[in-house]
Amino acid sequence: MIARSGAAAGLPQTLRWTGGTVGTAVLVPLFSTPGRPATGSAAHRLVQGVDAAFAPGTAVAAASVLVAAPVKRDRRA
Repeated sequence: MIARSGAAAGLPQTLRWTGGTVGTAVLVPLFSTPGRPATGSAAHRLVQGVDAAFAPGTAVAAASVLVAAPVKRDRRA
């Protein structure tokens, strides 16, 4: 894997870590403060928080796939 050595070799890993950190920083506040009033048991409030964070997370993941699909190349060449 000499072709992948050098300064740019760590870029994909760095982008993954950065994406995970930023994603967590955005989704945790959505999880902890849903737009609806927190009513019911603790389990019900947990489900409300997960529901509030899941929709934006899914939208970002779908947009990422749509952007990355045309860019991805076949690496067998």
